[in-house]
Amino acid sequence: QITHYSINRVGVPFNKDSTSITLMCSDTVGLVFVEIHAWDNKGNHSFCTTYINVEDNINICKGSGSASISGVITNENQARLEGVSVRLSGTSTSTVNTAIDGRYSIPSLTLNRNYTVKPSLNRGFLNGITTFDLVLISKHILNVEPFNSPYKIIAADVNNSKTLSTIDLIQLRKLILGIDLAFQFNESWRFVSSSFVFPDPNNPWKTPFPEEVSYNPIDGHKRADFIGIKIGDVNGSAQINGPVTPGIRSGEETGTWNLFLENEFFEAGQLVEIPILLKNTKGLEGFQFTLQFDDKVFDWVEMKQGLASKEFFGFFPQDGLLTASWNGSTTDTALTTIVLKAKKDGFIKDALSLNSRFMSPEAYINNDLLRLELGWIEKSKSIDFTEVKQNFPNPFTETTHVWFQIPSQSLVNWSITDVTGRLIKQSNQWFSAGEHVLDFEKNTFHSPGIYYFTIESAEYKRTLKMVKFE
Repeated sequence: QITHYSINRVGVPFNKDSTSITLMCSDTVGLVFVEIHAWDNKGNHSFCTTYINVEDNINICKGSGSASISGVITNENQARLEGVSVRLSGTSTSTVNTAIDGRYSIPSLTLNRNYTVKPSLNRGFLNGITTFDLVLISKHILNVEPFNSPYKIIAADVNNSKTLSTIDLIQLRKLILGIDLAFQFNESWRFVSSSFVFPDPNNPWKTPFPEEVSYNPIDGHKRADFIGIKIGDVNGSAQINGPVTPGIRSGEETGTWNLFLENEFFEAGQLVEIPILLKNTKGLEGFQFTLQFDDKVFDWVEMKQGLASKEFFGFFPQDGLLTASWNGSTTDTALTTIVLKAKKDGFIKDALSLNSRFMSPEAYINNDLLRLELGWIEKSKSIDFTEVKQNFPNPFTETTHVWFQIPSQSLVNWSITDVTGRLIKQSNQWFSAGEHVLDFEKNTFHSPGIYYFTIESAEYKRTLKMVKFE
């Protein structure tokens, strides 16, 4: 049970006996940050930090000897931005950051002096940016779906040239792919005074828009609000509060879409060519993914061009990563073919996977967001069995064995059925060249009787009759 409390301004040592603070005219129209301390009947002590929003509603402080500047910073959708740095320059200088509710306050300014406030936030360049933004910017440039807001047009001007072109797409793609870590000619966020009205919303650069607010001189307590624009994020998916999460998705998923790779067995020292195949591309507008290959299994060799040229990829062989960002017209074809050199034997499917650490794997069909996943195609080869022998022993009671020989590594398909045709067991398994033996225990078979073992490929099929005794 709380038995005692005290209150003090943040930055002022607390006094257990101070149960109130005095607010002056220098505090009006702004935020006063305070600490509230409390004690219980056992002497336990804790505190919290909060603020008082001070407003001079009846102008009792008019003509007093101080001024202030305060305001709120939001995005276009009125979501409030935390952690924006607001710099004061002029007669005095200081910097404050917006709180979680987007507010900032700069109190105790001298009347009739000159002051300017300018927000800035130049971190989290990839925040809210995916290949879907490239899709939307391309549609605007081609006049297929023009932006309905001057703020989105400013966000799309990645190179800060005051025009939109394919150069903006190129620079934004480099950021998505991880080739660039920041914009070369722009900041992560831009800010426009919220009181500014664009004369031509379709051309926000027709007249310069104010990115700072000045009072020359200041004559009282002033309000300066701003609208923040995340450069590159034209669909408004940027996080506005808290730490930025890498690979954040650009919306709610409506399904899945697959890239296809071919799985096959490889041997140490072999050059392995892996085409990345596109299927079911109707309505597909773009996609992005990071492909991870196991650097204990493969060394990077090269990429062979398919539908996409190298500008749509980022190469990080030291990390075993290939990033991809594609938008445009597609057909069912090979996006590209990567060539790797095997360090040891294995299967492609066991050494390649999607990595979502730096970007979320996603695809866009008719403006819908879909999760991108890998689909696998078993790459079978025509097998000419050198020989397949009748199972031995036959009949059998405990175990039986099937011996076969193949001339080269191959995908071998086999199955066991009972006399009614009901499937008992089957397998699609890769085998290296040479002799092999399949062992079957008695518990493979449900009961004594006649069974049929079939082994086959595209060019070969043989069925053996097996008899199990009690």
